[in-house]
Amino acid sequence: MKRWFFGVLGAAAILAAILPKGTEAAVLVPEYIYEWVQSTARQSYYFNKAQMHYGVKDGIVDLNILVVPTLRTYDAIQIQDVVSKRRWKQLSLDGYDGLVGAAEYLTLNLKEGTVRITQHDDLDQDWGTIFSDKRSDEEPIRLANLSDKDVDGKFYQAIIAYANAHQIEIASRTNGTLTEADKKILEAKRKEWSKAQYEKDHPEEGNQHGAKDKKDNKKKNRT
Repeated sequence: MKRWFFGVLGAAAILAAILPKGTEAAVLVPEYIYEWVQSTARQSYYFNKAQMHYGVKDGIVDLNILVVPTLRTYDAIQIQDVVSKRRWKQLSLDGYDGLVGAAEYLTLNLKEGTVRITQHDDLDQDWGTIFSDKRSDEEPIRLANLSDKDVDGKFYQAIIAYANAHQIEIASRTNGTLTEADKKILEAKRKEWSKAQYEKDHPEEGNQHGAKDKKDNKKKNRT
């Protein structure tokens, strides 16, 4: 778990000593690693954009499977709620005096429209794992069953939207081989993106082409 926050642990140790309890997580989440999606009254939701990748089977990249580490930071009330539930279940509370949030691994099947939470880790103020719960047998969540107002549903949809906009980047960090068909799909998207970026960086050329087209149309109408 600590590898997710490599490079910020030293700062965490210093700031944890001077910040009010419950504020460390919100301050120390590195933006270049984590994408913030939303905050509720009790939690803030992030996903790890630097380590999200596609699934791989037999060395072949599957663009329909997305593996995403996520992070949720808690406020004081949510922390107390987690601790109270563990106490009620008579589970160990060792380390929970430093609880700041949780990390979860998600596996999204984009084709089937499902999400699996394969692992849940409770985190302390140094971003170390207090408790880890692997959930390989858990039933998948069907996105179609979540309402538009569902907080988790909004979170999952934001991850999918980001992945759709960064397919080439995510594929490049996935340790596997793309099929020829998928290579063509991504190459077409790369060209489309490059064209859009060029037009954005050179708006004057677009205006010139537009003016030329108008002149050509006028000439055609006269004839």
